[in-house]
Amino acid sequence: QTEVRQTLLKGVTVVKGRAEEKVLHSGKTKATEFTAIPYYAQNNRGSGTMAVWVPDGKIPEFFPQSTIFLNELSVGLSVSFQDRELFYTLDGSEPTKSSYHYESPILLTDTTTIKARSFGSNGDISPVASGTFRSVTPRVPENPDSTAPGLQGKYYEGKWNKGVPATEDMTPLIEEIVPAINLDITQSQHDFMVVFSGFLAVPEEGIYTFYLKTEGHSHLKIGDEVVILNAGSSGMKEMSGKIALAPGKHAFEAAYCQKGGGKYLDIFYEGVSFEKRAIPASALFSV
Repeated sequence: QTEVRQTLLKGVTVVKGRAEEKVLHSGKTKATEFTAIPYYAQNNRGSGTMAVWVPDGKIPEFFPQSTIFLNELSVGLSVSFQDRELFYTLDGSEPTKSSYHYESPILLTDTTTIKARSFGSNGDISPVASGTFRSVTPRVPENPDSTAPGLQGKYYEGKWNKGVPATEDMTPLIEEIVPAINLDITQSQHDFMVVFSGFLAVPEEGIYTFYLKTEGHSHLKIGDEVVILNAGSSGMKEMSGKIALAPGKHAFEAAYCQKGGGKYLDIFYEGVSFEKRAIPASALFSV
């Protein structure tokens, strides 16, 4: 089974299924469930062990791979191999040659699950590709009455084993207003946590993509919604997430928990009228 997973980069096709796993040295096999991602996305796979695969050119792919939209979305299908026909359904059923024949992009105005497969001239049938595309409403901003430039930055030291810890009962070593999201507030190379909170101003309604690049546990939240969650697998990793926002100042939080290894934090975003870039100081506020 294939699905578009939006939490990886801007969305990648993930394959899930069951297979026979061969146990080293014993030669025995056992049934196992697997989740596989394209080779190019291996550094963004999230926590846990995942297989890496090279996409089958017979399996349909969706474009664009964004899975949320505001008013309408035009979804195209493509397949790498030539001389194959594409058929799809919009009701969750498995596509057959009696289903819709793909000839041009599919216009969606409501939340829809598209299932598609390709058929070869020799009777060969591809696995089913499935993607759910959600119609969403832009988040309403808090728009506090009075704000000042910069975010509230808090710096903690300690060892935490599971994710970014809750900070309600913790006292930061440093607490100050910072003009930008970076690690200038930190004093140690290892075993620390930084939390940046305040408000992010966005200029217009639309779907915004955020990118969080860290080496360690981290998250990015808009209001109560976790847009990006890095569970802290080893190595440098950039993850992304999308959210629909109305113009105004939205509650914002970014947290990074360093537990050994490298020390790195970068945050970027991409909007309706601008490409991927660092969040400027002019868009960050506190109360």
